[in-house]
Amino acid sequence: MEQLFVFTDDLLVNVDSIDNDHKALYEITNALLVTSAGRSGSMEEVVSKLWKYTREHFKREETLMAEKQYKDLHEHKTEHEYLVFKLEQLTSHLMEEGAGSVSQEVSDFLTNWLREHIEKYDRQFARMTA
Repeated sequence: MEQLFVFTDDLLVNVDSIDNDHKALYEITNALLVTSAGRSGSMEEVVSKLWKYTREHFKREETLMAEKQYKDLHEHKTEHEYLVFKLEQLTSHLMEEGAGSVSQEVSDFLTNWLREHIEKYDRQFARMTA
């Protein structure tokens, strides 16, 4: 698959489980972009995969943070809750209006949110555990 949204080394937080999840989220975002452009796949399948993987990632990340007694866990969870809220809105709009109407909004949100979240929140946690 063509990589439209590339995970680069500058996004590594050097916590393998988190980095692997982030790479997978980038791959799912690419699948979303390809699907929304009508090049392949089912939008419902990709959105379902995004939902499932996002929830699994958040659970793994929050569990690790709790184990490490991360002092900013509550703030981090709030960021995760915001993404879930926004994904609910975008998914609802997607189901009502169709893929073409929301695909750019979804891809823009995901690419921007994910990069910013990694750079600000996940990197901060990684520095604390180093």
